[in-house]
Amino acid sequence: MSRSRSMKGVALLALLAPFTLGSCAADSVSLRITCNVVPEGDCTYTTGGLCYLQGQLNVGSGIPSYFSVLRVTNALKSRERDIPPQSEPNGLQLTELEIHITDSGGREPAFPRNLPNPYTVSATGYAPPGEEALVGAELLPSAYVAQIAALQGTSRAIGSLRLAIIVRGRTSGGVQVESDEWNWNIQLLNLSILPARNECTPFEDDVCNLGQDTWSHACNPALLEPS
Repeated sequence: MSRSRSMKGVALLALLAPFTLGSCAADSVSLRITCNVVPEGDCTYTTGGLCYLQGQLNVGSGIPSYFSVLRVTNALKSRERDIPPQSEPNGLQLTELEIHITDSGGREPAFPRNLPNPYTVSATGYAPPGEEALVGAELLPSAYVAQIAALQGTSRAIGSLRLAIIVRGRTSGGVQVESDEWNWNIQLLNLSILPARNECTPFEDDVCNLGQDTWSHACNPALLEPS
């Protein structure tokens, strides 16, 4: 059984609603994205965590960017041995994601020229051979979220996004590896999270990922006006 690995998330109050020999070049199925992981109650992530079925992004929440932790599988076989000595060449250091944004019909949003599509973002994670691992990244950087929000309420408004994602990395033996394309759908919402007068549902526990993926309504009780 794979060992679980944890990655610390952000705790916030919010509206949340394969195979190669040695170090030879790997084919695309050596690395796979399998899941967008749901954070645990303490806002940590594990490889054994639940999976979201669909994303949600509240563009009215002031969310600066859309961050996710993906579960990936390194299907390369371990080649470490003692005789003759050989260190493990098939561990994967995950370095970046390539992302292509379309709407549910496959049409690209109306982005200005300074926002390329597809684009790459930095990613962090390490996958030992034959194991699952976590890779965290901003799937939608702040400039893209701002542009998507600006389109809402116009004739070019988008109801949902489809992100076609490829993860890339390098083996300990120096070989570049990339996954097949993995699609992630995100429903767009435009809801205010400003606290209503004398209406507040405070959270006793941590809430992760402001304005995205998991639903709930919360505000700061200290901001409530006396009745």
